[in-house]
Amino acid sequence: MIKFRNEAVNNEVLILKSHLKDYIGAMTSYNLVAMEDSKIKFEKSYKKLQKLRKFLNSDEDEVLNRYLVRIKTNMSFLNSTNPFGHVEKPV
Repeated sequence: MIKFRNEAVNNEVLILKSHLKDYIGAMTSYNLVAMEDSKIKFEKSYKKLQKLRKFLNSDEDEVLNRYLVRIKTNMSFLNSTNPFGHVEKPV
């Protein structure tokens, strides 16, 4: 795992990974409610990491940005292969 000098960034990366694992687990178990919940949490964590980037030096920011883009691309791919189509939380 990549470690950054900023502890808040490191903690948020761990949280993001957890939400991503939850999303994949919910997807494999066909749990729509858990998928939507973990997707919302993932998006919040992703946005928080985007805000925390300003506290990194340029090299670390570049590395984090590269990983965030890759994660977002893979998340989009997962959503496109989702057998349920677009996930919406049941009312």
